[in-house]
Amino acid sequence: MEDFYKFLNKTIKNKEKLKLVILWKRWDEVLGLPLAEYVLPLGHQERVLIVGSEDALVLQEAHFVSQEILLRVNNFLGEQVFDKVRVKLLRGKTPLNRIKVSAPELRRYAIKKPKNLGSVGQELKKYPKIFEYYQSYVAYWDAVSARKEERNGRCNRN
Repeated sequence: MEDFYKFLNKTIKNKEKLKLVILWKRWDEVLGLPLAEYVLPLGHQERVLIVGSEDALVLQEAHFVSQEILLRVNNFLGEQVFDKVRVKLLRGKTPLNRIKVSAPELRRYAIKKPKNLGSVGQELKKYPKIFEYYQSYVAYWDAVSARKEERNGRCNRN
């Protein structure tokens, strides 16, 4: 997973957003338990970190430890990104560390051998480079067909 974050860090232009995504994902580690179980990230507005909880009593306590939360978050980010912590009731909102994004479904597409492959080769001889590429393409499909036949032969013997 760390390699993935390094890759993103190199490719994403807005590195501040990436840092925040990593913060939300590692919220439990940054705040530590049990605090991270009850004080949850809701987002930010400029330099204000917004956290929330489902319980008003916990929010009161979070307000008292807001400087500690601020210190831990800024230390994790490696710079002073936030100046203040605002605490709110969740009221049905989903905290950022609990949002689950599923990976997109990958589909496999079967590329089929073109019909009449090899029949136009003679017409392409007057274009040597194109003829060479065409022969390579035909050879590729011949190798694919040979592998299929070999696999079918093994399956039939068993």
